[in-house]
Order: sequence, then structure tokens, then C-alpha cells
Amino acid sequence: MEPMDKIFKRISLLSKNDNKNVLEKCIKIQEEVGELSAELLKLRGKKGSNGLKIPELKENILEECCDVIIITFSLMQALKYTQPRIETAFHRKLDKVAINHKKQKLWKKQIS
Repeated sequence: MEPMDKIFKRISLLSKNDNKNVLEKCIKIQEEVGELSAELLKLRGKKGSNGLKIPELKENILEECCDVIIITFSLMQALKYTQPRIETAFHRKLDKVAINHKKQKLWKKQIS
């Protein structure tokens, strides 16, 4: 299994050959999120699954999640963010998520 830094480098190399501008990459992210949503709706039975079984639908969801991440990283690359800066931002955001989860748990305990 590749560490994330190798994946990031691969995305960076591929992004250099991508001729989409920043706006086009942003629109592409939206397109990929739409495809992800469509696959999730299929899994929930809200949209025709075209005969796909749950494992196949889950694999499609994973693929669409990866598409969103790849295009998002490509956008960050186009905006000239460095890997260390992106990693710092991720850790900062993850810390905020952890704090919010703790707050939610405390709130749920208070109303129980």
C-alpha cells in the first residue's frame, strides 16, 4: 500500500498534464460529487441500480470518492499549494472536526 505522500506526488505529476483551469477543476469536482451522490442514492434504493449488487455499488462509491479527492488535490496543486501547506491545513481541519465531535457527544449527554 502506498503512503499518502506517494499518492500526493502521483496526483501532482498527473495534474501537471491536466490543461483544465481552476474554474474548470472546480466544476469537475461538482460533477464528481454529483456522480458520488447518484451512487449513494442507488445504494439507498432511491435510484435504479441497473441490477448492481451492494458490493458493486459500494465499489462504485469508493471510486467516486477517490475521483473527488483526486480532482480536489489537482485543484490545490493548480492553486500552487505545497504538500506541507496542504498537510498543515488538513491537520488543522481534522482538529476542528475532533473538537466538534467532542462537543456533540457532550451535548447528547446533556439532553439524554
